[in-house]
Amino acid sequence: MKKVLLLLCFLWVGMHQAKAQFSVADSAFLNGIFVENLYINNSLYSNDWFDFDSLGQINDLFVQINKSYPFADSMLLHAYSGIQFTGGIEYDTSVNARIELYNQVNQANLFGCRNPFVQLPFQLDGINGITNALLDTSSSLTPTGDAYIIVTGTGDNQLTRMAVSANDYHNINCQVRYHVKTKGDVFIVGAANEDNRAIHFNKKKLGRYYPSMPTFLHNYLNNTQHSMGINRVIEIVAWIKYLKTKYNRVYVLGLSSGGTEALWASMLAQPKATMVSSGYSVLFDTDSVFQTINGYFYGNYMNYFVKDTVKKYISEGNTHYFFTHALGDLAIFQQDSSGNFTKSYYNGSTKVNFVSNYHHHAFPPCGLIDTFLQHIPLGVNLQNNNGPHAVCSTLLDDVLNLYWGDRGMKFIRLYDISGRCVLSTKSLDMDIRIDCGFLPSGLYILETQNRLGISRQKLIKR
Repeated sequence: MKKVLLLLCFLWVGMHQAKAQFSVADSAFLNGIFVENLYINNSLYSNDWFDFDSLGQINDLFVQINKSYPFADSMLLHAYSGIQFTGGIEYDTSVNARIELYNQVNQANLFGCRNPFVQLPFQLDGINGITNALLDTSSSLTPTGDAYIIVTGTGDNQLTRMAVSANDYHNINCQVRYHVKTKGDVFIVGAANEDNRAIHFNKKKLGRYYPSMPTFLHNYLNNTQHSMGINRVIEIVAWIKYLKTKYNRVYVLGLSSGGTEALWASMLAQPKATMVSSGYSVLFDTDSVFQTINGYFYGNYMNYFVKDTVKKYISEGNTHYFFTHALGDLAIFQQDSSGNFTKSYYNGSTKVNFVSNYHHHAFPPCGLIDTFLQHIPLGVNLQNNNGPHAVCSTLLDDVLNLYWGDRGMKFIRLYDISGRCVLSTKSLDMDIRIDCGFLPSGLYILETQNRLGISRQKLIKR
């Protein structure tokens, strides 16, 4: 009996201490900044759907913010070369297990695929980071073919909304996830303090957009120069860098603010091609509203990525871009389309295409997405910028295209099946184009070498 009373005493004290961790002032403060909805309604579907536990004490708030946004703004421009991977893609097993249990009990399929959430741990300047995505694939983390990274736009829990809602604004013109899934593996990139990564308390998420702009979170991050949007761009760079080593080609599609982030990340990380839908205009440079609002998310980088800088990145890189503005879109894009400002600025560029003949602030119709993809030549070997790992196996149009991430000396040799060297060249260029029209059809061995080593692969000339 004494043991039972003692145990009850400990439990009471523990509960009392837990409740006492928030003062009246702390509770009022937290309830004032935790105002956005969770991605799964915890009142209807009670469970732990999150990577972080609910706050237990006031200090948890700052611990979770700092862990969610670990990278300083100054790290962005060298992020691509600096990012190192501590492993590979991992399933978010704890969250996926709870989702699967719900699906089994309720005969449901919340996200339209098994084990929807994956994580990619990485390091930048010795600081640990992690980025996540909803992965829709049939390859069980054994990559083949092409990868499609989708970067969602403004709104709460947009990964979930785009993934599961046909009425979400991303999907008005095309069910993008399911459309591009027929072409390759789909990664809908998540964000810190969103969906399963939410910082949450009392069944609400820490505000990114409410109750007013800038929110407590923006002010906290900007005061420490760890901007919310810059951390997300770094995470997108990590995805592009990793997937380039595993897939033939990596495509990025971004809408609205996600278009801006897709553009910046692509300029740094050089995927095969990027669609920027309602996410960029040369008019951004002088529009005070966009400058102010984006300043909350991206620090001073709107002043860095001005039109001349963006054009320089695009002209010196290997990525193809497709800028789209819709009819009836935001006023700045209507002004741009009417005056052809961005289109005129890139007149003559072979790396940029434009379209503005569809409706809604959304990704374009599926047919235009296909047009975008058809504009991109497929016979390209995407080289991993940390080493010569070519992944393409078919040579098309009698031209061998090689993309590298540095301007160091590269040696390229091609051997026929008898082992005879039929082509040998070297170059300092990042984009190397070699005419192979003189070679007969057949099987060859492509050997590439740079300062990091030698890579060999089979290559078929049709």
